[in-house]
Amino acid sequence: MSLNPTRDRYESINKRNYRSAIKNLLENEYKILGSRKIIEMLSDDLEDLHREYYPKRNLSIKMRQIL
Repeated sequence: MSLNPTRDRYESINKRNYRSAIKNLLENEYKILGSRKIIEMLSDDLEDLHREYYPKRNLSIKMRQIL
């Protein structure tokens, strides 16, 4: 048993991201067969496409500003 349960609870946060969700989707839902490298390359390309077509917006909302 771990001495620090808080560390174990939050340790996997860095592993749960958009890229890992894509890899999981390709492997489990679409049943894409291939090596890990192929799936990683596909997920990288999909993530790059997402960044290209949906760039981050700088939404700085100031006080008393209505959207």
